[in-house]
Amino acid sequence: MSTAYRYPGAQPFTPNDRRIFYGREEDTRRLVEKIRLEQMVVLYAKSGLGKSSLLNAAVVPRLQESREGGRAGVFAVPLRFGSYTEAGDAHTPLQNVLERLRALGRAGDWTGRFGEAVPLWQALKSVQGLHPDQPLLLILDQFEELFTYPPAQIKAFAAQLAQALYERIPKPVRAVLERQAVTLDAAEQEALFQPLNLKVVFAIRSDRMSFLDELKDHLPDILHKTYQLKPLTRLQAEDAILNPAYHNDSDFAVQRFDYTDEALDFILNFLSGGGQATIETTQLQIICQHAEHLVEDGAVRQRNQAGIPQVRPDDLGDLSRIYRRYYDAMLDEIPTDEERLTVRKLIEEDLIFEPDKRRISLYEGIIHGKGISDEILSLLVNKHHLLRAEPNMSGGYTYELSHDTLVEPILEAKHARQAEERRREQEALHRQAEAERREAERRAEEALAKAKEEAALRVKAVQGRRLAYILAGIALIALVFVGFYYNSAKRATQEAEENYQMAREHLQASLGAQIGEIKTSIGVLVQDTIIYRQAEEGGLVKDAADSIMALKIEEKNLKIKGLEQDVIIYEQARNDSLVEVKKKEIERLRSIKDSLNSVLKEASGQSTEQLTASQ
Repeated sequence: MSTAYRYPGAQPFTPNDRRIFYGREEDTRRLVEKIRLEQMVVLYAKSGLGKSSLLNAAVVPRLQESREGGRAGVFAVPLRFGSYTEAGDAHTPLQNVLERLRALGRAGDWTGRFGEAVPLWQALKSVQGLHPDQPLLLILDQFEELFTYPPAQIKAFAAQLAQALYERIPKPVRAVLERQAVTLDAAEQEALFQPLNLKVVFAIRSDRMSFLDELKDHLPDILHKTYQLKPLTRLQAEDAILNPAYHNDSDFAVQRFDYTDEALDFILNFLSGGGQATIETTQLQIICQHAEHLVEDGAVRQRNQAGIPQVRPDDLGDLSRIYRRYYDAMLDEIPTDEERLTVRKLIEEDLIFEPDKRRISLYEGIIHGKGISDEILSLLVNKHHLLRAEPNMSGGYTYELSHDTLVEPILEAKHARQAEERRREQEALHRQAEAERREAERRAEEALAKAKEEAALRVKAVQGRRLAYILAGIALIALVFVGFYYNSAKRATQEAEENYQMAREHLQASLGAQIGEIKTSIGVLVQDTIIYRQAEEGGLVKDAADSIMALKIEEKNLKIKGLEQDVIIYEQARNDSLVEVKKKEIERLRSIKDSLNSVLKEASGQSTEQLTASQ
């Protein structure tokens, strides 16, 4: 089954597409006439208007035809420089042209005897030797690519081209001949003196025309003869839409079909912005290729009176999305997600220089090195025409996007992909952060529970020990006082049973009150212990117990001072013997006070040490 389509889409027309190239008849006639008359012609137009298609499918075939009087047509040599890359093995513009010409010439002929005197002129003379009756036509398509190279390389090419155009025999060749360094036979001399009859067409984007000023030192006439290719008129666009669909050849992949008048107006109004804008050829071809694929897929149901499919507006859908869908549909046919991402990165990042929205050419080896298989590359070139291949003079091919019209929708797709990738990365980071947060919370809760448990155990142990010390001290104090009161009472009874009965009773009453106060103090100490336990759980300082105990000691000192005051009173009311008894009692009380201080101090010190050790 044939794979030829009626509309090439974004791919430029080729010489084989001449039969379906419509709408540019007048441009073809005028440009052919200008090229026949002039040595150099600059064809310029806005990107997307079909400069390459006009040259390939109309102008060059017309120039190659035999003319009146049996004169042979031109021998055309299409050339491309490709965009400059910083690769170490990158060719200069001159080297690119020389490789192409030398492949067309005759290896080892007389031109090689001049070494590298004027290499471009020599390569052209070699080609002329095989086509002596035909003018040589160099077609330098995408000429703006020249100006991506370093200035020295641009000037070197311009100088070589100027010698080929303006000098019948360049001065360096004459110098070699004058030194008789090269000997030529009669045929070779005839070939040497035969005019080169060289013509050059420069095809360049209109927004790059100013770059040609850089060549004026070597090619002063480069801007004297120009031809501007303008957008299609509405009538030209109608021809370009309808005639390929009507073509009755049987070797197309899709049967002939038709458009309703409404569909034709729908397309033309869209392309022209409702009649306010110009119509670009490449955009038209992409839309018509979309219509052709609809017919191929059986999506067009309506038929005209002749029984052939007839495209309606409803069949076409939203035309503004066709360019993006054109790209997306191609991506959908890539077998795996991994391969699809590899293709997208190649097209969106490696084949487009985004700051200038400019296409970039890459060598075949570089593309394969990025993980693109031959099968995928063939799909991109031969089926979808998303890429086009140009022969590389050193072997293999270079590849680039088929047209500038695709740059904008592809960059749009790139930005959408990158936004989606960023969104997924953010979601992944969020999920990771959320998982880490939950894990941290879990660990923190576990650590907190464990810490609380350990703290409770430590507090319980410390408080238990501290309470034990305090209670032990209190018990000791109580025991001492009990012993004291018992011995004191016994001694007082033995020494002054009769004479000091009133003093003993008063003293016992006073000491009974003190015992009551001490019991109350014991209750206070117990309550203080409970308060301290609560305070420690609340995080108060560890020396709170020491402060409480110091206050209690001071309280006992005050009580003893009260007893001392009582003795003074009794000294005033009783005789010396009673005073002696009281003094002895005071000495014993002071001894008890010292014992109490020692016990409390020891209990306080041990409690603090235990608390520190537990922490």
